Amino acid sequence: MLLDAPITHATVRLYQLDTNDETADVDVSTQGPLREVLTVLDTEPLGYAKALGLDAAHASGDFTAHLFFRVPLKHDLDLDEVEYRADADLTGIAVPNAVFNRDLSNGNFHLTLDSTALTLDGSADLAAVPVKLSWTESFAAGEAVKRRYTVQARIEDDGWARLGLNFSDFGTIKGPVDVALFYGLARDSKDRRAQATVSADFKDSAVDFDKFGLDQTGRHAGRGQIRARSRQRPADRDPRTSC
Repeated sequence: MLLDAPITHATVRLYQLDTNDETADVDVSTQGPLREVLTVLDTEPLGYAKALGLDAAHASGDFTAHLFFRVPLKHDLDLDEVEYRADADLTGIAVPNAVFNRDLSNGNFHLTLDSTALTLDGSADLAAVPVKLSWTESFAAGEAVKRRYTVQARIEDDGWARLGLNFSDFGTIKGPVDVALFYGLARDSKDRRAQATVSADFKDSAVDFDKFGLDQTGRHAGRGQIRARSRQRPADRDPRTSC
């Protein structure tokens, strides 16, 4: 068993025996509850589930995964000498208070992991608003950006309120808006610079922000973009922080 997840298939191939380069290739297929994946992702020195604000004790869903390890057969084995990769499908994912204190549900993602990066791609409902999510965690020491998030959504009229966004003091938005968020965190532990870009396409909506002199409808409506930079503390901010 992998933690509490049953192994459904496994093979071990030994080769280059009776040499100084004896090696084992290990292939494992497993499946089980999502909490087992999150527990592995939070094993030191990883801590990736916590970085996303995901709590193994409260998350639900299932996974199926294929794991591969190439292990040199030696007494003084260093972890850096182990070649590994993993592919997993995560289904039926639900996480309370996942992002900005909003619940994530109906999540379906594909996860890949190797010595260079961890990636997570898929879709879910955030506060009942359908979103596409992408996350990449780079392990390459020479890459300037350590973490990247992309979130895309088509937000309908009542979706703004469910996400905790209120524009009533400025004006009104009627009709669907295509929104994209791009976020990057620098690798430098002393600087921890972060940059975020939010873009919105109003081509299918009516926008009336009198205070800013904006009153556009349909094909005459434009696009907006906001960019922000910040400097984080060495401990990453919790993405569950309230709006």
